[in-house]
Amino acid sequence: YLNTWLCQTYLSSGENEKAFDCARKNLEALKTIQSPEFSYIYLQSLLWNFWNMSEIFSAAGDYEEALKYIQKTNEVGRADNPTSLDWDQKISGIYTELGNYDSALFYWNRFINTPQWKDPNFGWRPGRKMVDNHRARLYTMNKQYDKAIEVLKENIVYFDSLLTFTTGNYQNMGNYGKIDASISLSRIYDTLKNYKASLHYAKDGFYNAQLKNMRPEMMQACQLLSTAWHYLNNNDSAYAYLSKYVTLKDSIQTRQFLLRIYNSKKEAEDENKKAQLGFLMKDNKIKQQQLKEEAMMKNFLFIFLVALVVAGVSIFRSLTLKRKNDKLQNGKQQAELQERATRLEMQALRAQMNPHFIFNCLSSINCFILENETEKASDYLTRFSRLIRMVLTNSEKPLITLEEELKMLKLYLDMERLRFENQFDYNITYTNDVEAESVLVPPLLLQPFCENAIWHGLMNKEGQGHLNINIMKENEFLNCVITDDGIGRAKAGELNTGSAKKEKSMGLKITTERLSLFNQDKEVHTFYEMEDVIDENGVVAGTKVSVKIKHKNLMEAVA
Repeated sequence: YLNTWLCQTYLSSGENEKAFDCARKNLEALKTIQSPEFSYIYLQSLLWNFWNMSEIFSAAGDYEEALKYIQKTNEVGRADNPTSLDWDQKISGIYTELGNYDSALFYWNRFINTPQWKDPNFGWRPGRKMVDNHRARLYTMNKQYDKAIEVLKENIVYFDSLLTFTTGNYQNMGNYGKIDASISLSRIYDTLKNYKASLHYAKDGFYNAQLKNMRPEMMQACQLLSTAWHYLNNNDSAYAYLSKYVTLKDSIQTRQFLLRIYNSKKEAEDENKKAQLGFLMKDNKIKQQQLKEEAMMKNFLFIFLVALVVAGVSIFRSLTLKRKNDKLQNGKQQAELQERATRLEMQALRAQMNPHFIFNCLSSINCFILENETEKASDYLTRFSRLIRMVLTNSEKPLITLEEELKMLKLYLDMERLRFENQFDYNITYTNDVEAESVLVPPLLLQPFCENAIWHGLMNKEGQGHLNINIMKENEFLNCVITDDGIGRAKAGELNTGSAKKEKSMGLKITTERLSLFNQDKEVHTFYEMEDVIDENGVVAGTKVSVKIKHKNLMEAVA
């Protein structure tokens, strides 16, 4: 008994290595007791030493091994007294540490439903209050924080009364119970991020644990104090308690202690293996000859089956690889043909676009010469020659930079402004994430939309017109928004219907097909949308066109 209580004293002060030595010596000594007159002492000592070993492994964080020892305690206790409370509360506590709520709840219910526990005259009130601390832990595990807080606060009040009005064992129970309840409350408030409350109860738990030199509880309180002070922006105090926590943890869970725990488990496993090996060796001697004959037959069948499987796998793999290679080759050829067809189709559309664009420009020059002075016509022709040179230079390129595209667009818009005697102005803007010198787009994609806005919207407007081109980046697309404050689509349609100049916009048709091919999507409407601009009075005040272009980066194209 003396060594058993000494072991528990070492445990309460966190001297786990000494507690481990006591428990092991006791268990070794109990193996030598065989006299019947010592059966009661033997049984009680065995129970408490199994309990102590469970506590030691719990302190080392090895809850699986702790569970094995407490289950041994449970088995011995049931054999001695089948109607006792057994050790179900302790088993429930270990399952709580393992995070197994269902098992923890099962053993807790079995514990509180025993006839003795239901008897109000059984046990003493401090013991029942200690049990309530564990009930609060189950509430916490199930995230029923309000219930857990209520139970723990009630317990603290009760344990304070024990410390005030009692002495001896009752006062010791009050100390331990209050420390346990205070640390549990601090941990709950830490989970709820109420760090002021967590700090209050952690301080209380640390102070009382320090008075009783209960180092495991001091270690837990230091960890909670460090966290609370950190979140309350007092990092000096947080660091100080963190240092205390590390020091206490290193002194409680020393490497030597953990190594001895590991070696103890390994020795027990080795003993079990030796016992099993001896049994197997004895059995093998009886069946050795029979096993030799069966082994020869099995080896022959195994070698035959392995050879058969290897041959089958080799044949299957060869056929699979051949089919896969053929499929990949065919897929690659089809992809190359599809890419070539797309490239040729886009070249054909560009070939249609260039004559159409030149025809429109020549028509503008012709109108200008007929309706304006020769000097302005010469200026217009000069700009036209520059524009034609740029168009011809870029016409053979599948992609040009956005900067080059905007240069051509500005030159074209300047020509149109000259033609219409500055009847409109324009503005081209793009966001900071658009790098015009490195973004690649197909040439002459924006010009037909601007041409459509000028000829059908702004040309027929009374007064000064405005054309805005805004370019922004949306993932892998450039979103180009072209807005004019012209007469709108409905009025433009009426004028074209009554005009002798009615014709379908070939440039717009070709551009939409180019967009479809370049964006690799036949659903053209997903990349080109046109809508009316409505002012605050509900009146049509122009037209807005949104064009989405799947752009490429210059570095990607070079790679």
